[in-house]
Amino acid sequence: IKRRSKGWLRLSNKVADGAMNYAKDKNADIVICGHTHQPLIKKNSSVEYFNTGCWTDIPSSYVVIDNSGKVVIKNAGQISKHTES
Repeated sequence: IKRRSKGWLRLSNKVADGAMNYAKDKNADIVICGHTHQPLIKKNSSVEYFNTGCWTDIPSSYVVIDNSGKVVIKNAGQISKHTES
């Protein structure tokens, strides 16, 4: 039900917008948050925002930051395939 609520989605975006404005004021490039129950990625000209959603939802979601600094949100059950050269 919470995922289908338009009010909840508006709140998630409000949280994201506030966090992005705060990050811009503090000269931050990336914001990583969680627990809005809605995984979300937003970007503007100066800030990238990542919200993990909720780790207790099914499927749960989480943030991965690789060695190059790239940030992605994944769902539990996703398997990363690695190949050796």
